[in-house]
Amino acid sequence: MQFYLVIDGEKTGPISHLQMAERIRKGEVTEETLVWEQGMDEWEPASSRDTLAKLFSERDEAEDGERLPTEEEIAERQRNSKPPLPDDPPLPSARLPATPQGAVVTQSLERGQSNVSLRRRMAARFFDYLLVLTLCALVTKLMLPPTARPATLQDIIDQMQSENALKASLIGIAGIIVWHIIEGVFVHMFGTTPGKALLRIRIRRPEGWPPKLGTSLARSFLVYVFGVGFVQFPFFIIGLIFTMIRFKTTGGCFWDQTLGLEIEGETLTSQRIVLFLSILALLIVAQVGLSI
Repeated sequence: MQFYLVIDGEKTGPISHLQMAERIRKGEVTEETLVWEQGMDEWEPASSRDTLAKLFSERDEAEDGERLPTEEEIAERQRNSKPPLPDDPPLPSARLPATPQGAVVTQSLERGQSNVSLRRRMAARFFDYLLVLTLCALVTKLMLPPTARPATLQDIIDQMQSENALKASLIGIAGIIVWHIIEGVFVHMFGTTPGKALLRIRIRRPEGWPPKLGTSLARSFLVYVFGVGFVQFPFFIIGLIFTMIRFKTTGGCFWDQTLGLEIEGETLTSQRIVLFLSILALLIVAQVGLSI
């Protein structure tokens, strides 16, 4: 949530919600200050926005001993500060400046657009799926009796058609379905998943809080259906192509745009990338070892 202001006849911004609260507390922004944010048709007084009106109310109730501006001072400050309004206020640029190391990269001003690259998000999802499949392989190893090492091509075909192979496949499918429920709980509680946490990616509501449980579960369901195509060939390929086209044309993913969620991510350090790749390599080795 970012605002543009008109102060002393000049437009300034973008201003974050936290910065707005500080300016209101100091008296730099008053109820009559003209503001504009994405989606508004024209400039409006700050007091007309519900989110800002609450800040003014909290300021009035504050008992920190700081002197607040009088009505006369407010009137003087706002005199001759209203510029002529265009028929269509200009939209702020969605292009963001380069961020320093460790800074948080949030979504652009267009709803649903993400400044976290699709490649980074897909790497996080691949990590989560590999983690789940490795755990499923471990469960399969513990539950099903070991099979003899195949000596011929026919042995391999026979094992693939065996009852144990069917059970292993069902365990994998059930594991993926259960994971999408767990993923929804993780996103609701922490705003992230193991793979996203390693790559410094978080999911949040526009207000900054993690999504509600119902929203998180709905997001996981939409990802399972439209993003990964039930993790079944050829629907998986179709879902991947759909996701890439959607991200290329709109700057975001279908599920986040539909549910009004935002994505934020910190810039990655080389140490963080090495950590991610190391754990990923260990999971791959474990997966191969359990599958033999």
